[in-house]
Amino acid sequence: PTRMLVEKSIYKRAIQEAADEANKMKVDIASKKGNHIGPVISQKQYDKIIDLINLGNIQDALILGQSLEESSINNPDVLSIMGMLTVELGAHEDAVRYFRKVVKIRPNCALSSYNLANSLNSTGKQEAAISSYKQAIRNKRNYAEAHYALGNVFSSVSNYKKAVTHYKEAIRIQPEFAAAYNNLGAALTKLGRQDEAMDSYHSATRIKPDYSEAYHNLAVMLNICGKNEQAIVTCLKSIEINPNFADAYYSLGVIFGALGKNEEAIRSFERGLKLVPDHIDCLLYTSPSPRDVEESR
Repeated sequence: PTRMLVEKSIYKRAIQEAADEANKMKVDIASKKGNHIGPVISQKQYDKIIDLINLGNIQDALILGQSLEESSINNPDVLSIMGMLTVELGAHEDAVRYFRKVVKIRPNCALSSYNLANSLNSTGKQEAAISSYKQAIRNKRNYAEAHYALGNVFSSVSNYKKAVTHYKEAIRIQPEFAAAYNNLGAALTKLGRQDEAMDSYHSATRIKPDYSEAYHNLAVMLNICGKNEQAIVTCLKSIEINPNFADAYYSLGVIFGALGKNEEAIRSFERGLKLVPDHIDCLLYTSPSPRDVEESR
């Protein structure tokens, strides 16, 4: 059987029993006669596993994947599946191990190097991640996602010039890449190139009108440039799109404060704190200073 319907109360037990039964099955060459099953060899079988992952049935997919791993030694498709599953489970070190095996088998596969780079980056191995992203780009010249990811890694290590180079390359390849425009704006901001940063944020919101983060970043930039009234409108747009965006409430408070609208500023900070009670920046603006405490005595 390929499907089981069980009561919710015994779901976990049913999964374990199914796994135990699967582990009892003998695996051998599919064309050989006997009481056994063959490894995954068809696109249909592979797609079924991917469907489980896409549907969020990670535990079911993991059980099947582990069984396949035992029966399909060094099958790159199965190893890739196990890598994806371990990523979903947050086991990035295991994912690195699986994707390294895939890259060894498929050294010219851009996606394999890209997956390995993502997992390396998630484990804090930025230098190794950069190397793998570059390998992915060597395997696939116009790989916008790899350039974008490289930009993110360089930004994380404060190498904003290189980050800008890779964000721009991602945009050249994929002109409607809204996230690349947004992150390009952030990197340009760090380099003090405010006008270019603002243009990048405008491009991000043009491409993706519901891009709350880009509107927020644009509002911050408008505030830096002294365009506070415009910054308020833009920040409110960010909040309209995502009412649970605590950072946007914080920024709105800062902008109100710059205009001397202290009551509105406090209300904005308090709304941010309702969403994220330990939001450190909002707390700094709402907590009384030692001087305030002394004067209230």
